[in-house]
Amino acid sequence: MNLLIQMFNLPITTQEGLDFVDVIEKDLIAKGVNLKPGATELLTYLKSNNYQIALATSSHKSRAVEILKQNNIYDYFDAETYGPEIKHGKPSPDIFLTSLDKLNAKNVESLVLKDSEAGITAATNAEIKVICVPDMCTPRPEYAEKAFKILPDLGQVITVLQ
Repeated sequence: MNLLIQMFNLPITTQEGLDFVDVIEKDLIAKGVNLKPGATELLTYLKSNNYQIALATSSHKSRAVEILKQNNIYDYFDAETYGPEIKHGKPSPDIFLTSLDKLNAKNVESLVLKDSEAGITAATNAEIKVICVPDMCTPRPEYAEKAFKILPDLGQVITVLQ
């Protein structure tokens, strides 16, 4: 936030900027956050085939839980790890290693689904296979080559698992 304020010479304090962003975020969440295409189908497939599912997000718990509950998918997850729980954020592998511990799972038996370069790097650093489902932009080649697959939507992950 400080960097943005300085770059654009904004007449606000860091706290005012954070408060402004918080208001906008709460308004957007109240209006509803859409799931990525294929999310519900994938979660249903995973549960019906006895996969363990962990949520590993840099978000705060309250924000993530509200979005998950809005979309009726909160109960699909067997474990949850939130940003404030970990010491080092992505691209550090901490969030994924913590999730593995909570599931009592091994990295070689796991799969991470991510939409960002930092997420791909964090999963790779945890030595977990990663499928990238891009959101706003496709990862640059040096990150794309680290991914096991790059798929257009979450529903396509089912095909890979079969």
